[in-house]
Amino acid sequence: MKKLTTAFLLLLGCVYNFSQAQDFPLPTNETGAIEYTEVVELADFDKERLFKNAKGFCESLVPNKKTRKGSFSEDAEAGTVTITNTFKVLKKSVTKQVSGEIRYDLEIEVKDGKYRYFFKSFAFTPYTRDRYGKFKPMKRETTVMIPVSKPLSVGEGLWKKHLESCNNHVTYWIEQLKFEMQRKADEPKKKEKKKEEIQW
Repeated sequence: MKKLTTAFLLLLGCVYNFSQAQDFPLPTNETGAIEYTEVVELADFDKERLFKNAKGFCESLVPNKKTRKGSFSEDAEAGTVTITNTFKVLKKSVTKQVSGEIRYDLEIEVKDGKYRYFFKSFAFTPYTRDRYGKFKPMKRETTVMIPVSKPLSVGEGLWKKHLESCNNHVTYWIEQLKFEMQRKADEPKKKEKKKEEIQW
């Protein structure tokens, strides 16, 4: 009886953890993968201005031009800008020990008076130490990020922290994107008037 009770409690704990992961407030698409999307109206902005703002924002996410090469694409006629980027997640914030990296795609579509963004294709790659003690990504173990299905290499508690970290990063970027998309054309600098020479 005692063994049955213990087994039941363990099973109950697993169900509880799984339900917690299910209830985690992350937006998902029809496949269950994490995806943030929204249509934002900006009536006073034309397509050209919004495209420039979108391009500038995506470039700011990856300032290094060499790193950006191959991960950035733009189509002015279609009004789309896309970039692939990554950020690291930690096991412990105190020791700065890297657990892995999260890769994602940002796609922005613009039209006259509005734009739509997609933060999507999130994937987690665990890190391991190489023989020199440096953390390196384990590319073969990359996993599409679905909140209810954690990778085998990560514990339940750590996976929840990674989901929270992902949400915090993207929520911040969305705020920054909305701010940058409202940027108007740079105003020309005013020419200083020359002081008239006083005749004496």
